[in-house]
Amino acid sequence: MIFCKWQFSSLEALKTFFIRYGICSRQIINANKSYIYVGGIKKNIMDQIVAMLGFNIGSLLFTYLGAPIFKGRPKMIHCQPIADKFKLNYQLGKPPMSQLQEESN
Repeated sequence: MIFCKWQFSSLEALKTFFIRYGICSRQIINANKSYIYVGGIKKNIMDQIVAMLGFNIGSLLFTYLGAPIFKGRPKMIHCQPIADKFKLNYQLGKPPMSQLQEESN
């Protein structure tokens, strides 16, 4: 997860970073599986960013490594899946730390 300003110089630097990373690590960024999340910019600028990076446009609310990613203050809907999972595991007699260890393996 990378955050940057929408200025084109920042995006060019980001694009150069991805290219260099791919050369050094031999792990090429798959633009078809990559998403950018934008806010507070006009559609024509967003379209230019998409054309420059080749990524898809994503939308908030999504999960990253099992944690909800959202904008603003947390609401019950953001955390409900995690709370439900803890409640189920508690009812099944699983301690909370064992479930976290299972997910990291």
